[in-house]
Amino acid sequence: MSENIGNWEYVGKNFDAFQAALGARDIVTIPDQVYRGPGVEKVFGTNNDVAQARLGRRHFKGHEDFKFNLNPDNDIIRIVQSPHDYAVFVPLTVENMKNLTEGGQFQYSVARYIEEDKKGQLTAIDPERIERYEGEPEDLVALMPKKRIPHVTSVDVQVGSSVTRNVNASNTDDRGDTQIYSLKGISSLMYNPSSESPFTPVFYGWASNGWKEPVSVVIKDDQLFFDERKQPEGKLWLIRFEERGYDPIPQ
Repeated sequence: MSENIGNWEYVGKNFDAFQAALGARDIVTIPDQVYRGPGVEKVFGTNNDVAQARLGRRHFKGHEDFKFNLNPDNDIIRIVQSPHDYAVFVPLTVENMKNLTEGGQFQYSVARYIEEDKKGQLTAIDPERIERYEGEPEDLVALMPKKRIPHVTSVDVQVGSSVTRNVNASNTDDRGDTQIYSLKGISSLMYNPSSESPFTPVFYGWASNGWKEPVSVVIKDDQLFFDERKQPEGKLWLIRFEERGYDPIPQ
């Protein structure tokens, strides 16, 4: 069997295993995002009809992205220096698919300049701006971080021994953080039950809304407080959770 996939029987038989190996980290690919043909070979510099599987990230069930951009808050993604949208590809060769499904190092590419149509299908890739790497699924996670989408799920929030169930929140990101919003939408906080400091106020640098630094986070008598009293005219706020989010109550 040829090492480069001209044998589509192998791809067909092993595509489910390929998807499963990536799916463990919510990385997805679908047949509609597998590209092949002379144009693809020319852009990626491959031979023997090697197809390229474009990878996406599932933020939560039913919501996937196949197009990514810079995240200035994530130093891990400095690998990509272009302000344009980019896409991530895995070449479907026998050797590469075996390496990935068996837990080894595999090849992938970052196309740093892409264009696509309204249906999300690629229409152009700049061949001069393709970067080639070898790595593991965790490297792909860094390139395709989960976005927190507001108001798509609910979480049980524990403060001390008190639990408020089914609080409206965003999906969970790669760090395990979920974002919970105030009832009026003026502020938000991060909640991560596995963290030593599970509650973090969110600071909006682009608006007058949100919490202002410095803020102290205090849990006392199974209640959560955000203390802004070190600020001019700052207040002590009781954070009261309910199903719709939370209500900050001045004390």
